Amino acid sequence: MKVFIVYDETGRIYGVEYGEKTTVPVQMNFVKSEVPDGAQINGVDVSNPDNPQITYTESKETALEKQIQELNAQIEYLSMMSGIETEVADE
Repeated sequence: MKVFIVYDETGRIYGVEYGEKTTVPVQMNFVKSEVPDGAQINGVDVSNPDNPQITYTESKETALEKQIQELNAQIEYLSMMSGIETEVADE
C-alpha cells in the first residue's frame, strides 16, 4: 500500500494519506487557532486565502451545556419578571 506522510525535522507526523492515488501538495500551509475542548475538526476554510479559518463541530456535550445555561438564564429571568421565586439547580 502506498502512503504519503507529512512530518517535521524531529520526525513528528502531522498527516498521513493512504492509497494508490496519494496527492503530493505543491505548497504546505498552516493555521494556528483556538477551538473549544472536545471539538471535532472538519477542515480548513480557504475561501479567503489571506485568512484561513478552521472549521469544526462542537461536541454534543458542549452544545447541550450551552443550551442548559441559556434555559436556566431564561427561567431566572421569567421568575424575576413574574415575581415568583424558583430555584434553578445547575447540576
